[in-house]
Amino acid sequence: MRLLRSAAALAVAAGVAHASVFADSFTQSQYGFTLQAIYDSDAGHTNFTLHTLNSGQAVGWMGIGTGEQMAGSNMMVGWVNTDNTVVISQRTTAGEIMPTTKNIKAQRFTVDKTLSKTQSSGTTFAWSQPGFPEAGGNMQMVNMIWAVNPSDAPATADTSATIYKHASRGFITLDLTKPYTGGAITASDASSGAPKASRTMSMRNSIIIAHMVLSIVAWLILMPAGIFIARFGRTAFTWLPKHRIVQTVSIAFILIAMGLGFAIVKSEGGVDFSQRHHKLGFVLAMLAVFQGLLGQFGHMLWNAKRIRVQNYLHIIIGIVLFGLAPWNMALGFDLWVPWYPSVAGKYVCIAWAALLGVVYICGLALLPREFKTDRKAQELRAAIRIDSNDDVGGQHDRKA
Repeated sequence: MRLLRSAAALAVAAGVAHASVFADSFTQSQYGFTLQAIYDSDAGHTNFTLHTLNSGQAVGWMGIGTGEQMAGSNMMVGWVNTDNTVVISQRTTAGEIMPTTKNIKAQRFTVDKTLSKTQSSGTTFAWSQPGFPEAGGNMQMVNMIWAVNPSDAPATADTSATIYKHASRGFITLDLTKPYTGGAITASDASSGAPKASRTMSMRNSIIIAHMVLSIVAWLILMPAGIFIARFGRTAFTWLPKHRIVQTVSIAFILIAMGLGFAIVKSEGGVDFSQRHHKLGFVLAMLAVFQGLLGQFGHMLWNAKRIRVQNYLHIIIGIVLFGLAPWNMALGFDLWVPWYPSVAGKYVCIAWAALLGVVYICGLALLPREFKTDRKAQELRAAIRIDSNDDVGGQHDRKA
């Protein structure tokens, strides 16, 4: 806190303690950091000071951004290099992807190298952001975001270094109508670190909902139904046509959902799929298509050559798909900001998938009956071929 008081003293000494200067602060107790903002409305800029109790590379990396979401946010990302120098990087991003130093549209901020330091009492990042907050905005509710990753500090002074995904994130609302006259800056009631949901039915959210519904119907209803038709219907009815129809529809839904996923990323300005949910979703969709083709090929090969190996591969891939899909859905729920759906949704999906898995395992008890039915069918076909050959041989004898 001594560094924060020093920062405030320097601001006063610089002559910013007058009627046009306002300030507020925010403290995040779980990760032990405090953000102070001193806004000079005449100069049109804000001096930020971020202090954490951690020192050196134990800081990991920390980020403070403008607005309520990552897309378009003007961010400060800071860490401590291996030589104990403080690195401050200005970044932005087009969506829920790693922020970079490219395509920054906001005015460049100025790093205060004097205040930015790490020592035994903690680490301070200090910078000045011109043009923020925008004139004419609601100064009583200035929205910002924060993110931290205490474990993965870049071991470099390169401001464009790769940073790994945050371990936690949250929101800040500052009241910059509070006059500042120097000294300590106390947090107002408006300052908050609790996530705020913005559940408006925008085009983006509508596409996400369609993507989510199609994925749930495909992976958790249609595909299991097709699997159960094959698992329980082999000894009860003609299962293949029904299995083929249901799985074809499920694959169609999966491909449409994937297309909507591409549309979501494109709407955020993304040029690649950087999140695990994106990559795994694409792999699962392509594997589902391959699975459908393999099933059809396997059936044809079985009818022609009585070869069954490919069918076992078909079953294994199906189990892998069904196991990974619910996990990928959970990853998707975590990415849906600023809607922030309840965690109950992903847990319900996982619990439902687990229940279906138990039902499938119970269905394996039908395997002995299935193998017995297959053996009888093969013996019958063999007997028919022998009878046919005998009939042909008898006809040759009569002709002779």
